[in-house]
Amino acid sequence: MENEYEFIGFELSPTYKKPSWIALSKQDFFKDMKMSKDEIVAQFKRDFPREIVYLQGKKISHGEVLLDLLHKTLKEEDVYHILSLCTQTALALPFTALSNYLPENHFLGEIQNASGSMTIKIKYYKTKIGVQIIKPLRIVEATNNKIIEKRTFKIIILYFNTDSIVKISFIPD
Repeated sequence: MENEYEFIGFELSPTYKKPSWIALSKQDFFKDMKMSKDEIVAQFKRDFPREIVYLQGKKISHGEVLLDLLHKTLKEEDVYHILSLCTQTALALPFTALSNYLPENHFLGEIQNASGSMTIKIKYYKTKIGVQIIKPLRIVEATNNKIIEKRTFKIIILYFNTDSIVKISFIPD
């Protein structure tokens, strides 16, 4: 089988072909979200309209369709892991970690247009499931009642059900 990047359709710009990954325990990553199954589904339904989601390379336009397809084809634990990854809550841990290293008066913020949407690619083959999340963000500086954009970048989260870790990377634009 192809490597993990090809499996999920993972593409990076030529400059950043070998990102540095932060490895987090998969158990700790999902535990940090602190959501029950009902809360996961409710959050998924709230967040889905703001996201771009692909399943097996096909864009999914309705959250209910994705829910139905996942429940019909995957084990329950895998379904809820995927649904968790399809929420903004999946960004909480990397967002917090990065925020702790920003200088005073610097903050993380969303990009307020279509290019700022979280993109999620879900693929599975036999028993292997992969999910890639890409979320563009920006670092801004707040000074003298002004907000100045300092840098844009992407948070990338890479999950495989067969791994004991979730990989996170920060890639500058």
